[in-house]
Amino acid sequence: MMGYTAAEFRRRTLKDLTHPDYLGQQMKLHQELMEGKRESYQFQTKNIHKHGHDVYLSVHVTPLRDQEGKISRLIIMAENITDRLKFEKELRDSNAYLKSIYEGSDIGVFVVDVVGDGEYRYIGISPVHEKLMQLKNEDVAGKSPDDLKFHLGEEIPDYIKNVYNKCVRNKIAIESEFFGIIEGKGDWWLNRVTPLINDEGNVYRLIGTGIIITERKIAEKALQASELKFRNYVNHAPDGIVVMNRIGNIVEINDAAVTITGYTRSDLLKMNIMDFHAEDERKEFQNLFHELLVTGKMNGEVTFRRKNGGLGMAIISAVRLSDDSFLSFISDITEMKRLQNLEARAEKLELAGTIAGQIAHDFNNLLGPIMGYPELIHEELPKDHPAHAYLEIIESAAHKIANINQDLLTMSRRGHYSQEVLDLNLLVKQAAAEMEASYDKVTVETELYDGLMYIKGGSAQINRMLGNLLNNACDAMEGAGKIYLKTENYYADVARVGYSRLPKGEYVKLTVRDSGCGIPNEILQKIFDPFFTTKSADRRRGSGLGLSVVDAVVKDHDGYIDIESMINEGTSFTIYLPITRENIKDDSHEELIGGTESMLIVDDDEIQRKVCGKLLQNLGYQVSAVASGEEAVEFLKNNPQDLVILDMIMPGGLDGAQTFQRLREINPKQRTIIISGFSESEKVRRAQRLGAGAFAGKPLTKRKLAAVVRNELDDSRGLMKD
Repeated sequence: MMGYTAAEFRRRTLKDLTHPDYLGQQMKLHQELMEGKRESYQFQTKNIHKHGHDVYLSVHVTPLRDQEGKISRLIIMAENITDRLKFEKELRDSNAYLKSIYEGSDIGVFVVDVVGDGEYRYIGISPVHEKLMQLKNEDVAGKSPDDLKFHLGEEIPDYIKNVYNKCVRNKIAIESEFFGIIEGKGDWWLNRVTPLINDEGNVYRLIGTGIIITERKIAEKALQASELKFRNYVNHAPDGIVVMNRIGNIVEINDAAVTITGYTRSDLLKMNIMDFHAEDERKEFQNLFHELLVTGKMNGEVTFRRKNGGLGMAIISAVRLSDDSFLSFISDITEMKRLQNLEARAEKLELAGTIAGQIAHDFNNLLGPIMGYPELIHEELPKDHPAHAYLEIIESAAHKIANINQDLLTMSRRGHYSQEVLDLNLLVKQAAAEMEASYDKVTVETELYDGLMYIKGGSAQINRMLGNLLNNACDAMEGAGKIYLKTENYYADVARVGYSRLPKGEYVKLTVRDSGCGIPNEILQKIFDPFFTTKSADRRRGSGLGLSVVDAVVKDHDGYIDIESMINEGTSFTIYLPITRENIKDDSHEELIGGTESMLIVDDDEIQRKVCGKLLQNLGYQVSAVASGEEAVEFLKNNPQDLVILDMIMPGGLDGAQTFQRLREINPKQRTIIISGFSESEKVRRAQRLGAGAFAGKPLTKRKLAAVVRNELDDSRGLMKD
């Protein structure tokens, strides 16, 4: 206790060991004992440890007497109470502190006894809690949570007991929020319950605090609404919004940035702004980024790479938010640039066409004698004259010039030709046969749709277009390889953008695919320019007019071109030519069966409604038409129909599958057939599982429509559909 050895202790006096503040009292007690005024004594004292710190002792002194009754020795028993006194002081200080909190805190405090398994009794509540609860301490002390149901309602006491149970079971503090109504006024509460644990490790008491947080909840809700509103603004912004730090790492993005770049949100948040530029493209953007770091703002036009490797153009502007945060706006102008280039190209083509037309006019005048005189000279010369060979060379060259001249006329779009109904399959077969006859090492594979719709135009121009496409494919393969030709009917439900913009409508689709060298991206946009060629001077037909003629013919026929090409894998040209329903040949001898039933056409395309309606009326049916699923629902409520002809793709409202479900709610036995420009999708199959009838692909023919309509109306199983 004192730090001394026995020998050291024997040399110490009471004065050496006792703290001066306690020495006087101890000497007094000792004197009284020696004078016989006390038989023993007990006291608390403070001694000085060998190493100088204080030691508190509880001392009991008993005298030992000799035969004469005099005190000969003292037996002193001492207990070290330093730690106990320290604990008692801390306890007193803690109790005083807790009392100050309990009575003076601006938050409510309550104390709960754990009296059994799931049983609790309130010891008391603080003055502040009295005000919050609108109850007096005496109304609560000794009560259980269930006793307060009269004041708190049925639900809150059960909720409180569940919190207490969780606190006792897990021996951890529990914080909870709940909404309570007291005296007709509803408030949000925040309670925290802390367990007190005894020496046996059991929770014997709970100390709780409570505050009303209604204003905070209102503020939080307002803040959340504000943040949601702001985030909606940001995410619905058409431009990409990117927050980055001073080294270019991306820390936040909006939905448009995901769409523009093609990366996922998680991908972007791991990237640096420089990652969108190849090594040889970074210098331009690095200069802009340096400007941002120095001046706090930047604005410029940059080239970037999407996830799929494609190039895009963007206007990027940025400002400094803080020392390590910058806000940038990215506007994708790729399509705008493409359209500007197309417009510039169209102007250039128009100018080139004008010039080409003038040249072709002059060529025609000059070609007359060059093509006519050799024939006369042949007749006047002896048959064995050596000049005949020279004349044949002149005639051959003149015919080639005439072909080029015809290309010039076509490119200038000044060629005059009659409009006639054409079967593209026949023209493709003819062009394929001529190509195979001209090249021993070229194979032409065809896949021609048997029910191909007709087009309207000039057969000579279409032949010239096909010939130039096939010659271009053959040159790309260096005279050896496979060319694939395919025709099909195609309906574009919505406008889409590829190499050119394809409007909504009905087309005959021609695909010409080769196995050649492919077209590099840097020249892909130039291939239709007049006189542009990659052929060397010694290669045949190196005039550079071939694909520009294709472009002109397609435009003359109100058609569209799309291109896909990969280096060393080949090129695919896709031509879309509008269909015509004029003079449609009917090679079938089967009679078209119509009827007099009533039917409703549901299609968002006005032209499709008119075409389908006219075909049905010619078959004898009573036809009505609406432009949307919503209109169809309203119409059928008061106008029952024998059959509904339902388009599956109708953007902007109910689609075909949704419309069908609504129609079946009106009439569970409603007969319906489905039409679409797309192949049978899951939506179509889902509608058919629900009871819809046949599926017919667009574009529609009279024979196709007559068959599916009659089959559905005559199908006895249709009466059983539910």
